[in-house]
Amino acid sequence: MNFTGEPSVAIILVNWNSYTHTRNCLISLRKVSYGNYKIIVVDNASSDKSGDRLESKFEEIVLLRNEKNLGFTGGNNTGINFALENGFEYLMLLNNDTEVLPDFLSLMMERMKADKEIGAIQPKFYFLNQKERIWNAGGRFHPFLGLTQTIGKDEPNKAKYDQYKEVDWITGCCFLVRSEIIEKIGGLTDKLFIYYEDVDWSFKIRELGYKLYIEPSSIVYHEAGMSHKKKEKGKEGYLNPIVHYLNARNHIWFLRKYIPWYYSVPVGLYSLFKYAGYFAYFLVRGRFIKIKFMFRGLKEGLFLKGI
Repeated sequence: MNFTGEPSVAIILVNWNSYTHTRNCLISLRKVSYGNYKIIVVDNASSDKSGDRLESKFEEIVLLRNEKNLGFTGGNNTGINFALENGFEYLMLLNNDTEVLPDFLSLMMERMKADKEIGAIQPKFYFLNQKERIWNAGGRFHPFLGLTQTIGKDEPNKAKYDQYKEVDWITGCCFLVRSEIIEKIGGLTDKLFIYYEDVDWSFKIRELGYKLYIEPSSIVYHEAGMSHKKKEKGKEGYLNPIVHYLNARNHIWFLRKYIPWYYSVPVGLYSLFKYAGYFAYFLVRGRFIKIKFMFRGLKEGLFLKGI
């Protein structure tokens, strides 16, 4: 029962063989000052028993289990469906490799309650291991190039990044949205698995006439790329080749879905130049597996139907 009078919020985390990161995130969430939230952890068929360990250590969470790894999209959709079925008024997607400040949720909820035109909102992110440097201060989209840009990435904080403002898209790393909107647009696009699902969601929300904002006084720290980075550099570098496959595939799919026809020539030329640069770099470095995976991603993005 809610004695605070505050709207209910479901905070959804996806765990996949990453007990330490999820544990640290949950410890930080225990200090949250907002009075009416529930944490839903979705275990994506972890093989290291991290789901069991989290359930035993954190009695306050709801643990949902998927029978196989459904990715960022499928894992979150399991939590989203649970939250909608149980009547939560707001949903938050939160990466498990984050740590939050106690007032991060209260600050965003104050904005949401005050302005019904806001469909979704995000905090400002700093790198977890470089807390003086910004990871994300909002998302900008350049339709002429088909380019999604992360504002402020790798920069020290500046006054311009402390402004509450409207943005073009919100990162899925921490995405606070009204449940009534998700009931209209549906969950994340399952087949994307990971990457561009947050931009897709953002665009769907904007198509309904809602606005997206960043609340810069709300702070979250993020260890970026945790799930797909190797600790030691190999022949193919630090990043798993599947990252380039999914990024290329989903990027081209996104362009096909959202770019107006009159931008097709500059977007096509820019994309050709961009991916030619990647191919050239991988060729020089001898990263032939990444070339193969990126080519596959581009091909599927151009021709694959049903995503």
